[in-house]
Amino acid sequence: MFRRCALALGALSMFTLAACESDEADVTGPPGSGALARYVAVGTSLSAGVQSQGLLYSTQARAWPALLADQSFAPFEYPAIRGPGCAPPMIAPLQFGHLLSGVPIATGDASCAALFPGITLPTNNVAVPGATTSAALSATPASRTGFSAMLYARILPANESQVSAMMDLDPTFVSVELGSNEVLTAATSGQVIPNATYTPPAVWEPVYTEVIDSVEATGARALLVTVPLVSRIPSMRAGAELWNARQQFLAFNIVVQGDCDGSTNLIFTPGLVLTKVAEAQAAAAQGQQAQLSCANGPVGPTPDFVLSPTEVQTLEAVVGDMNDHIASEAAANGYALLDANEVLQQFIDERPAFSLVTMLTCSFPHGQYMSLDGVHPNGYGYQLVANAAAEALNEHYGFALPTVALPAIPQC
Repeated sequence: MFRRCALALGALSMFTLAACESDEADVTGPPGSGALARYVAVGTSLSAGVQSQGLLYSTQARAWPALLADQSFAPFEYPAIRGPGCAPPMIAPLQFGHLLSGVPIATGDASCAALFPGITLPTNNVAVPGATTSAALSATPASRTGFSAMLYARILPANESQVSAMMDLDPTFVSVELGSNEVLTAATSGQVIPNATYTPPAVWEPVYTEVIDSVEATGARALLVTVPLVSRIPSMRAGAELWNARQQFLAFNIVVQGDCDGSTNLIFTPGLVLTKVAEAQAAAAQGQQAQLSCANGPVGPTPDFVLSPTEVQTLEAVVGDMNDHIASEAAANGYALLDANEVLQQFIDERPAFSLVTMLTCSFPHGQYMSLDGVHPNGYGYQLVANAAAEALNEHYGFALPTVALPAIPQC
């Protein structure tokens, strides 16, 4: 098994080993660490530790639940996936457009590396990338197909869901981070369609309540995490920002059209910009240029990566209703609550002005705390979440869990 180690923050997304304890070591942690003696994390890619669209042992070690356990001196094991991952992450710089496996980003790589030997499932982290709340409740490796079946099999026993595995582990503490996948596709595709790209709150709420009822049945303490306002992730940029960078786009053979001038539409830049960069390379061979529009396209199955102000308002109302329900479940059960949007605001506050050159050539294209995909945090960002979780637990339960200071680092 991958044993819990005391870790110190080092360089980009890297932590240096300070001290490891054996199974027999008697370590006294800070007040409250005992409550995390059997900590189980239920959730999505944000709890699993995805960075830059990929999941492997090095990113799993920096998932916020793992970091929270580390700084609390609590045991925590995760289903460590060998490199190049499941699936392999993007690597910097984005201009070269490759994954850790060497496959082009545009081609995609649905391979799934095996676990390191000696790991018995389930571990403390049962969070599954891409999981909806319904999937957390009932989806098992045996019920999935294709890549999803491989991914689930790296995290859960064949006939166990996240929730059933959590209950089998007899937890003393559970974190629940669910709901983001009910709205994320709408934001990143630019297609806001109820029951297709997002789940209406009235449909989602009873399923979430069922998950929380399962946690309550264990008698464990818990931390519930709200849903991020997905329309505000740092990789979302106003069309006007792309217009301001039009000369940079032109240098990459991309013409930013006049409908971006002054546009308040929000653009999911990893989708639209990287698509246009690939188109520009192909167009150059024909003596042509790629055209980038900030106009909101028609509703349909094809992503346009553009959100109008009305679509943003719709999504934010949905997330607001979901978060009201999460808060009410926390209050009704006496659980701690972590406001994900307070952390997200820190990501936004430090975000630099949009630059195509920065996006394509730098290790931090979306700011210090975001990974290359513009959706998931990097190691620094996950540490911010872990710190916020510790503070929420300290305030609610009277713990004294420590936080980890983060240095400012060069953005490029």
